[in-house]
Formats: sequence, C-alpha cells, structure tokens
Amino acid sequence: MEHPQLIALQESTITAYYQHVYGTLTEFNYSILGTQERPSTTPIWPYTTTSGNTIQQRKVKLIQCITHITPHNPLASEKQYYVISRLQRGLAIATALVEQFSTVTRLKQLQEENIQSLLPPEKRNELTLLLSQASYVALHCLAHYLLHQLASSEYSFEQRLPSIKQLKLNSPLDSVKHFLAYLAEVINSYAKTDQCLIAVVVQASEILIDTLRALRPTQTQNNPFFHTHYHVAQEDFSWTIFLPPHKAYHKKLPPVTFKQPHEVFGNCMAKQEIQKLAKILVCYDFKRQLNPFIALGGAHFNFVLSGIPGSGKTTLIQFLAGLVKHYCKVANYPFYFENLDINCLHPFQGHSAANANQFIQNVLNPYTIAIGCIDQADFLTGKQNPQQSAPGQHEISTALLDTFCGIRAHTKGNCVFALVSNNPDNLNPQLKQCISTHLETDKVQSSANLTKLLHHTLSDIATKGEEVILNPSCSPSNGDEKEQSSADLRLSDQLQTLYQETLIEIGELNTLSQFGYYLHKIQQTYPQFTYRIIKQIIDAVKASCLDISLPDEWFENPELFLHKSYEEKVNMLAELRRPFDASILLQITHNYAERILKQTPPIN
Repeated sequence: MEHPQLIALQESTITAYYQHVYGTLTEFNYSILGTQERPSTTPIWPYTTTSGNTIQQRKVKLIQCITHITPHNPLASEKQYYVISRLQRGLAIATALVEQFSTVTRLKQLQEENIQSLLPPEKRNELTLLLSQASYVALHCLAHYLLHQLASSEYSFEQRLPSIKQLKLNSPLDSVKHFLAYLAEVINSYAKTDQCLIAVVVQASEILIDTLRALRPTQTQNNPFFHTHYHVAQEDFSWTIFLPPHKAYHKKLPPVTFKQPHEVFGNCMAKQEIQKLAKILVCYDFKRQLNPFIALGGAHFNFVLSGIPGSGKTTLIQFLAGLVKHYCKVANYPFYFENLDINCLHPFQGHSAANANQFIQNVLNPYTIAIGCIDQADFLTGKQNPQQSAPGQHEISTALLDTFCGIRAHTKGNCVFALVSNNPDNLNPQLKQCISTHLETDKVQSSANLTKLLHHTLSDIATKGEEVILNPSCSPSNGDEKEQSSADLRLSDQLQTLYQETLIEIGELNTLSQFGYYLHKIQQTYPQFTYRIIKQIIDAVKASCLDISLPDEWFENPELFLHKSYEEKVNMLAELRRPFDASILLQITHNYAERILKQTPPIN
C-alpha cells in the first residue's frame, strides 16, 4: 500500500469558497420527508407544504437562527460571531477537500458525463459510490474542524441532543445541508444563551461523528485520497479520513509544565534511559510511518515508571515530554501529550472504555510524535480478576491490553505510553508482561544531587553565594552549642540524635553543601522524607523570605506599583525580599521532618 503523504491546504484555496459558503449559512432550501404539515413557530422556520403532505420544503437561515438567541440585539455577539466564522471556515475547508477528492478520483469526470447524459449505465454505481465517499469526507471534515476549534471551551451542556435522523450520503451538498438543518433546529430548541450555543454545536458535531461511524464508506483501500494527510497551517488543524486529529477534541486538556534537563535532580539511571528514549522517538520517519529502530529491533517504546510517592516520577514524565517537545520544535515535527488519569473512570458501562480508546487513538496518531502518560496505573487498571476490579477499571485494562499485546498491537515508533505507578506489585500482571522496560526512581537521593537542587533553587537568595551565614539572633550564646541548638529547635529524640551525628561529622550547617549532606542523611534513615518533601521545604524557605510588609504608598498611589509592568513588579519585590540564612533553612527542615517522620518508623 502506498504510504500516506502530507499535503498542506493553501489559504487561497480555502478563502476562495468563503462567499459561497456564507450564502449557504445565510439561507438555503431544504427538503425533508414528512407525514403531516408542521406549523411555523418562528420567522426562522417558514415551511411550505407540497402535494400530499409527503415532502416539506423549508428555508433554513442558520445565521439568523444563531443571532436570534439575543433578539434584543440585531448584531451578533462575540461568541455568536465566532461560531458563525468557524462554521464558515469549516465549510470552506470541507469544500476544498471535496474539490481535492473530485480531482484525485474520477468523480469530476463522471459528474460531467452525467450532466451531458453521456454516463454509461455500468459507471452509475461508481458515481454513486464516489458521491457517497465525497459526502462522508465533507461531513467528517466539518465535524472534526468544529470540535478542533470549539471543544476546548469550558462551557458544558447537560441535556442530550436528539440524534440525526435519515442522514443520507447521496451528495456532499445534500448531506451538508441535512446537518446544517439539524444544527439550526437544535440551536433553535436548546441554545438559549451564547454559552449554550457553543456547547450545543460541540455536542451536535460529536453526534455527527457517531452517526458517520455507521455510514463509513466502503472500497477505500485503492483510493489514494484516503491515504493522504491534510493540514491547515493557520489553525494547526490536521485531518485524515479515518484518524482523529492530533489535537484532542473530546475534552479540554489541562496545561502541562514541561521540565528542562537542569531542573531534574537525582534519579540518574531513569533520567539517562529517558534521554535515550526521547532521541529514539524523534527518529520516526513520517513518510514511511515507521521508526528505523523498529526495523532494527533495538528499542522498547513503552515503559513502567514506579517509585514511592514524592520520589520524582511526575518530574521525570515532565522531563521526557519537555525533551521530546524541544526536539520536535527543532525538527518542525508536530508534538502531542495527553495524560490519562482517574477522571476517565465513569460509573456507566462503556464510558470508561470509550475514554481510554479515545486517549489511545490520540496518542497513536501516526502523523505526530506523541507521549501518553497513564497516571496511577495500578489504580486505573485494577486487578487481573474482574471480580477484584470495578467495571471501569476492567474496561481500561482491556483497552490497554488490546493496544500493547492484542490484535490491534502495532508499533510504529512514533509514540510512547508511560505507566506511572506507586506500587508496581498492584499493577495488572498482564500489562506488566506486555511492557518489558521498567524504570524505578531512587528511594534515596545522593548528597551531591540534593546539593545541586539547593544551589539551583536557593543560591539567588543566599547571603553570600554558597555560604549561608547564621542569623546572629539565633546564634548560641553559651559554651554548649549543641545543647543550645537542640533546645531551640525542640527536636524529637530520634531527629536530635541524627542532627548531633551530623554536627560531629561535618560541623555546623553553614553552607548549602552541608545542608545537602544533612538532607541526604535524613533521607537515608527515613525514606518517606522524599524529593517532594524537600521541594516543599525549599518553597517554605522562599515564602519566609517574602514575609514582608508592603508599603502603604503602593496601594494609595497605583502608579508606584500596581500599574507597573510585571517585570518591574518582580524587581521591586525582589529588592524587598530578605535573604535567608542557615537558621531559617534548618528550622523549616526540622519542622517538616518532625511532621513526616512521626508517621513512619526509621530504617535500622
């Protein structure tokens, strides 16, 4: 089979259809079958009944239907205008694709012969088939474009819209008119506000996609159009006939914070493996739709990442995503990241499977480099025995197993699935067998890594570079320094012993390197004193340095601060920020340590 090609739709080709599709949105005639005359309830729906009340003609004015949501204002609101403009552009793109389809196939030639009454009877079936395929292309593209542009809205609509009745793929124009007439009807019935308008259009587009699944055209294997990938640069909209766009439309994805290499400390073995995997992933060849490492058999693209809570698993996933995103930006490749979490579980049967399958399809899209993170995989997938798992967990496990080692298992090398687990022993055994690569975070970070973390986060507010001078008010006043320090901090017996041993080994804690060693010593004795707790200590130190009183003049005269630029505000606050000293860092460290260590016994 011929490998898919990448084709960019030119902006001039799309805009050439603006005037034509705007006329369709303004008004068009539509014929439907009916058994009785339906009275007109609003000026938007003037019906004219023909012979025998079997066919109803109506003029559909979709733009007027949208603006009628706010009858007190004859002009379209901002949201109404946006929906109208997306409909216009979506129809223009769909029309351009249908024209491209007619050129690639014999549809245009057969239509011309049919108009001139020169079409032989043996070619009528071919014309009917191509018209059905072109209708599917137009509707499929329009629905995906509307979802691509509107589904990221935070507006929701609780009611369920009716299904699309009697949708036929007779011709692109008639099929599109059928959907636009349905859209006008549901907008007229359900969209009472601008917020509901967007949600109704999104749900109607989803219903159209569900309807098209049952009308999928046949005999597409030898049609080159169905093996071509189209892209619109202005909206970064990618479309392929039987694949979802690389931007997920089914839900609004939360923003993801990507980590840079200098922001990842410790977990050296896992970090090295992730760096190798990121480079291997972007070796994917888009023309062949295959990674050369697949042909050579030298890479495993899916992995399990395990470790105790707070040991840096999320940071490693963010590091992988940030590294791959950087490489994709350099190579001008599309990049996609999605996280499957507990929100995908649904109490109703089949919904969890649908969410998991949509997630898998988005990540497997062969026209993008993608990372799919399955967070809390040990909880999401449940046990191997269905009786020990909720129905939603069993549905997700089945979908993942089908992707990793089932009938649909096929690795192209363009994506990575990362299963993140706090306890890999609770992970579904079948899933663990399907994934050969297992990465584990370090339970104890080295002293050098913790020192690097302190330097990276605190060196800019330290008093003298690496050196951190003790606050004189907290300095010991008598000869017994250790006893005084212990009394001031009110340590428990276990932590006091650990602190005293550290003082004997390296002396007073006056530098970030010494504090890195002390944190490492605490972590060795108490593994629950994790990387996450250390990050919280650093954040608390920074917060204590910003425990300042802002001048009253700033809030009486807004020009002094409130109306300043963001950069100026940061600089002004940085000037007021107090540098921290060793006593602050030591006190906050012991406060967190006492709170955490009471919950877990030490390692003997």
